[in-house]
Amino acid sequence: MSCIVVFDIDGVVRDVSQSYRRAIADTVEYFTEGGCRPRLEDIDQLKGEGIWNNDWEASQELIYRYFAKKDGTRTAIPLEFAGIVAYFQERYRGSDPVQWNGYIANEPLLLGASYLATLSAAGIDWAFLAVRPEARQNMSSVSAWD
Repeated sequence: MSCIVVFDIDGVVRDVSQSYRRAIADTVEYFTEGGCRPRLEDIDQLKGEGIWNNDWEASQELIYRYFAKKDGTRTAIPLEFAGIVAYFQERYRGSDPVQWNGYIANEPLLLGASYLATLSAAGIDWAFLAVRPEARQNMSSVSAWD
Protein backbone atom coordinates (compact mmCIF):
# COMPACT_ATOMS: atom_id res chain seq x y z
CA MET A 1 0.00 0.00 0.00
CA SER A 2 1.41 3.38 -0.97
CA CYS A 3 0.94 6.61 0.89
CA ILE A 4 0.98 10.24 -0.16
CA VAL A 5 0.91 13.30 2.04
CA VAL A 6 -0.61 16.40 0.46
CA PHE A 7 0.30 19.74 2.00
CA ASP A 8 -1.78 22.87 1.66
CA ILE A 9 0.50 25.79 0.87
CA ASP A 10 -1.23 28.56 2.82
CA GLY A 11 -0.76 28.16 6.54
CA VAL A 12 0.97 24.78 6.33
CA VAL A 13 4.00 25.25 4.09
CA ARG A 14 4.12 29.04 4.38
CA ASP A 15 2.92 31.36 7.14
CA VAL A 16 0.49 33.62 5.28
CA SER A 17 -1.18 35.14 8.34
CA GLN A 18 0.69 38.42 8.18
CA SER A 19 0.83 38.88 4.41
CA TYR A 20 -2.85 38.33 3.67
CA ARG A 21 -3.99 40.32 6.66
CA ARG A 22 -1.61 43.15 5.81
CA ALA A 23 -3.01 43.25 2.26
CA ILE A 24 -6.54 43.34 3.70
CA ALA A 25 -5.63 46.23 6.03
CA ASP A 26 -3.96 48.14 3.19
CA THR A 27 -6.97 47.63 0.94
CA VAL A 28 -9.46 48.78 3.55
CA GLU A 29 -7.33 51.80 4.36
CA TYR A 30 -7.06 52.74 0.69
CA PHE A 31 -10.77 52.41 -0.09
CA THR A 32 -11.80 54.28 3.06
CA GLU A 33 -9.38 57.06 2.09
CA GLY A 34 -7.42 56.57 5.29
CA GLY A 35 -10.52 56.54 7.47
CA CYS A 36 -10.00 52.99 8.66
CA ARG A 37 -7.06 50.65 8.94
CA PRO A 38 -8.26 47.47 10.62
CA ARG A 39 -6.05 45.91 13.26
CA LEU A 40 -5.09 42.24 13.01
CA GLU A 41 -7.60 41.58 15.79
CA ASP A 42 -10.36 43.21 13.72
CA ILE A 43 -9.53 41.03 10.73
CA ASP A 44 -9.31 37.91 12.90
CA GLN A 45 -12.71 38.74 14.39
CA LEU A 46 -14.20 39.07 10.90
CA LYS A 47 -12.57 35.81 9.82
CA GLY A 48 -13.95 34.20 12.96
CA GLU A 49 -17.48 34.80 11.70
CA GLY A 50 -16.81 31.84 9.44
CA ILE A 51 -17.99 33.27 6.11
CA TRP A 52 -15.08 35.52 5.10
CA ASN A 53 -12.46 33.06 3.85
CA ASN A 54 -12.13 35.00 0.58
CA ASP A 55 -9.78 37.87 1.45
CA TRP A 56 -11.11 40.10 -1.32
CA GLU A 57 -14.65 39.74 -0.01
CA ALA A 58 -13.39 40.22 3.55
CA SER A 59 -11.75 43.48 2.47
CA GLN A 60 -14.97 44.62 0.82
CA GLU A 61 -17.00 43.74 3.91
CA LEU A 62 -14.70 45.73 6.21
CA ILE A 63 -14.96 48.71 3.85
CA TYR A 64 -18.76 48.45 3.87
CA ARG A 65 -18.82 48.14 7.66
CA TYR A 66 -16.70 51.27 8.01
CA PHE A 67 -19.13 53.32 5.93
CA ALA A 68 -22.18 51.80 7.62
CA LYS A 69 -20.75 52.83 10.99
CA LYS A 70 -19.78 56.27 9.71
CA ASP A 71 -22.97 57.34 7.96
CA GLY A 72 -25.44 54.50 8.22
CA THR A 73 -25.06 53.21 4.70
CA ARG A 74 -22.87 50.45 3.34
CA THR A 75 -22.48 52.18 0.01
CA ALA A 76 -21.24 55.67 0.81
CA ILE A 77 -18.77 55.40 -2.03
CA PRO A 78 -19.19 53.31 -5.13
CA LEU A 79 -17.11 50.16 -4.80
CA GLU A 80 -16.19 47.99 -7.72
CA PHE A 81 -15.16 44.52 -6.62
CA ALA A 82 -12.63 44.31 -9.47
CA GLY A 83 -10.91 47.41 -8.09
CA ILE A 84 -10.70 45.87 -4.63
CA VAL A 85 -9.23 42.69 -6.09
CA ALA A 86 -6.69 44.60 -8.20
CA TYR A 87 -5.50 46.74 -5.29
CA PHE A 88 -5.30 43.76 -2.92
CA GLN A 89 -3.32 41.73 -5.47
CA GLU A 90 -0.91 44.60 -6.08
CA ARG A 91 -0.12 44.69 -2.39
CA TYR A 92 -0.01 40.92 -1.95
CA ARG A 93 1.81 39.93 -5.16
CA GLY A 94 3.60 43.20 -5.82
CA SER A 95 4.35 45.11 -8.98
CA ASP A 96 6.29 42.42 -10.86
CA PRO A 97 3.99 39.77 -12.38
CA VAL A 98 6.88 37.32 -12.89
CA GLN A 99 9.02 37.71 -9.76
CA TRP A 100 6.37 38.56 -7.20
CA ASN A 101 7.79 41.23 -4.93
CA GLY A 102 4.82 42.00 -2.69
CA TYR A 103 4.00 40.71 0.76
CA ILE A 104 4.06 37.14 -0.56
CA ALA A 105 7.85 37.44 -0.90
CA ASN A 106 8.18 37.70 2.89
CA GLU A 107 6.10 34.71 3.94
CA PRO A 108 8.22 32.50 6.20
CA LEU A 109 8.37 28.80 5.51
CA LEU A 110 6.79 26.56 8.12
CA LEU A 111 7.84 23.26 6.59
CA GLY A 112 11.51 22.48 6.11
CA ALA A 113 13.15 20.65 3.24
CA SER A 114 14.62 18.15 5.72
CA TYR A 115 11.12 17.05 6.69
CA LEU A 116 10.25 16.39 3.05
CA ALA A 117 13.52 14.48 2.63
CA THR A 118 12.59 12.35 5.64
CA LEU A 119 9.23 11.53 4.08
CA SER A 120 10.90 10.62 0.79
CA ALA A 121 13.46 8.42 2.55
CA ALA A 122 10.59 6.59 4.25
CA GLY A 123 8.98 5.93 0.85
CA ILE A 124 6.18 8.40 1.43
CA ASP A 125 5.28 10.52 -1.56
CA TRP A 126 4.32 14.11 -0.97
CA ALA A 127 2.79 16.96 -2.93
CA PHE A 128 1.67 20.55 -2.55
CA LEU A 129 -1.87 21.71 -3.18
CA ALA A 130 -3.00 25.28 -3.48
CA VAL A 131 -6.56 26.16 -4.36
CA ARG A 132 -6.29 29.71 -5.59
CA PRO A 133 -8.01 32.03 -7.96
CA GLU A 134 -6.50 31.70 -11.43
CA ALA A 135 -4.67 35.04 -11.23
CA ARG A 136 -2.51 33.71 -8.39
CA GLN A 137 -1.59 30.30 -9.78
CA ASN A 138 1.72 31.43 -11.31
CA MET A 139 3.63 31.13 -8.05
CA SER A 140 6.15 28.31 -7.89
CA SER A 141 6.42 26.77 -4.44
CA VAL A 142 9.17 24.42 -5.52
CA SER A 143 11.74 27.20 -5.88
CA ALA A 144 11.67 27.65 -2.10
CA TRP A 145 13.40 24.27 -1.76
CA ASP A 146 16.20 24.87 -4.28
